[in-house]
Amino acid sequence: MQFRIEEPRKMFFKNSLESTDFEEVNFAKRKGKALPNLSPIATQLLPLSEEKVADLNLLKPFISPTNRSYYDTFCKSLKSSKTIQNTIYLSEDEDVDEHFSSA
Repeated sequence: MQFRIEEPRKMFFKNSLESTDFEEVNFAKRKGKALPNLSPIATQLLPLSEEKVADLNLLKPFISPTNRSYYDTFCKSLKSSKTIQNTIYLSEDEDVDEHFSSA
């Protein structure tokens, strides 16, 4: 989902994670027009890398005391995965173009 400064009354969204094009909803004054039916991209929580979960847990000291219990519950509900599909890790001296041209 995106909101853009240049178009403040519009919301841009994708219907799937694979989609490359954004659809839009215009929240400007509408005369009897129905809003489109928005459905979730995923029906389950998507797994996060263990590094991402660790990073989110490192943020706990910066969460205000009034929101800390919510954040703790949120962090406990996260599902991590040691390997995330479609993720490519390159070493510091490896070039992206070289990686794909040799495949």
